Amino acid sequence: MNADSIVAKIERTVQAHRLSEGAYSRYLWQDEAGSRKMGVNEYGCADAANILYTIGRFEGDADKRACWIRTMQAMQDPETGLFHEHTHHPFHTTAHVTAALELFDARPLHP
Repeated sequence: MNADSIVAKIERTVQAHRLSEGAYSRYLWQDEAGSRKMGVNEYGCADAANILYTIGRFEGDADKRACWIRTMQAMQDPETGLFHEHTHHPFHTTAHVTAALELFDARPLHP
């Protein structure tokens, strides 16, 4: 089976969520309740990194990788060391973002 068309669709979907280098939104539109965190999002960035890694399209350029790392690290709460996103428990969000940072050979800024 040739998966090229599936991979191309996945790439287009990830690209639709791209806001800038290393910055991704989780949602493309707001829900009726207005409860979605629009713009750069912990899950948008971590999911994009994981998906691109999985399909063999992970970023290799050092400068672009640094943008991804800075974006994700900036979302960490320096007081608690956790990453917060209202749809998941902070431990889950922290684990997800930390795992994505590891793909870049990076870590969160704060313990």
